Amino acid sequence: KFHQAKITHSDSVTVWGTGSARRELMFSEDLADACLFLLDHTTGNDGFYNVGTGTDISIKELSYVIKQIVGYEGDIIFDPSKPDGMPQKLVDDSRL
Repeated sequence: KFHQAKITHSDSVTVWGTGSARRELMFSEDLADACLFLLDHTTGNDGFYNVGTGTDISIKELSYVIKQIVGYEGDIIFDPSKPDGMPQKLVDDSRL
């Protein structure tokens, strides 16, 4: 959305929700490394493991980070009439 808004010179980008929901993000290669580690160091009968980063970011904070990286200069409008989704999605990766 931010890239498209930049190239079309849009005045604003609308983000669903209030921006207060929090999400944990992970680089796909880090997940792949964790999977390989588990394949090498577990028997397969050890149960389930959560793989995560242990940190999260609000959608609002993430929106401003993306805006800055893309170089978009317009406004961000949060639309509270749309759902925020779950308040927080952060896994407990302490077992790993």
